[in-house]
Amino acid sequence: MNSGSARRKTGYEKNAQQVEDELRAKYREPHKPNSHQGTTASVNLEALPATVETLNILTVFGGRVRFESVRRRGPMIIATTTEGREIVWPTTKELGAFSSSQAIIADATNIHLPSPPHRLVKATWDAAAALILRIASGDAQTLEPPLKEETRELLRLMWRAAGQPLADDSEQFIDIMRAVLRSRRDPQGTPPPCVFIAEESAWVHAPTFRAWLFIPSMMNKLYPLADIRNGLLLLGFTYIENLTRGADGDSETCCLWRGPLDTLA
Repeated sequence: MNSGSARRKTGYEKNAQQVEDELRAKYREPHKPNSHQGTTASVNLEALPATVETLNILTVFGGRVRFESVRRRGPMIIATTTEGREIVWPTTKELGAFSSSQAIIADATNIHLPSPPHRLVKATWDAAAALILRIASGDAQTLEPPLKEETRELLRLMWRAAGQPLADDSEQFIDIMRAVLRSRRDPQGTPPPCVFIAEESAWVHAPTFRAWLFIPSMMNKLYPLADIRNGLLLLGFTYIENLTRGADGDSETCCLWRGPLDTLA
């Protein structure tokens, strides 16, 4: 009877110890190590320098992978190891997931990183990924969104194809507006002045611009209107509904986008 009670008591104590260990792991509370363990304590990585030296002491890498440099090129994060291997995360999406990073590191270095304890995977890797991004920000080259760059080139292409139209006064502004509103897409014709310069700004009539891109001498492609609008917004254009210009008792109204003059430079 006494031995059974002792066994039950011992089992209870073990369960309690397990619960305590789990709580400490969950909330990162420092605790006294067992005789065969090292000291464990929570560390705020944000308070440490964003250097490869800090990265190399993280337990998730366990000394298996040691970094020499981390840089960012566009959406890519590129880490070079002390062995000269390049680890390339295509985007922050892959960097943010431990399983993806584990595979990317293994492919580049032939080294498999053991997974942290199941409940600690996210917290452990999130800290490492955040540090990698902080280091990479010190050597970063950013790129414009592809849609922004493409829209700028399309605007320049259309402006040149139309003869680089320019309105020096309200009368010429009205003439351009009427030419655009009266135009009809002609696969063999010259584009109307749907992209033009006036009042120290670049102007675009989006529907006509989109329609004339869809001719063989231009791009021969019908771009989604949403892409045209988003590209103009990325370039700093503003949509003006029912814009009116008048001169000598004459006037015209048109919906146009107005943006920076250097877009067409």
